[in-house]
Amino acid sequence: AECCVFGRVCAEGPNQGNEEVVAVVVPTQEFRDAHPQAAVTQAMREAVEAGVASMTAYKRPSKVHVSADPLPKTPSRKVKRADTAKLFGGI
Repeated sequence: AECCVFGRVCAEGPNQGNEEVVAVVVPTQEFRDAHPQAAVTQAMREAVEAGVASMTAYKRPSKVHVSADPLPKTPSRKVKRADTAKLFGGI
């Protein structure tokens, strides 16, 4: 899976004005083929939660977006974090 993690200012809720961690995950084709379409999002969120369980609370993503579209990349195939953040409501 591809993943991009970035910070953005929380616009609402009890943490309004503070920064929150957001993760965008793109499952591999094999993962999508192995799970029913309706369960892919939930399975990816559970995988992310299991992966960050040992992290301190402030480092864990408060939101996880699952995308079917590939993340924007540079010519050297690095993820364009700023472009990804703009696509998913950050920065």
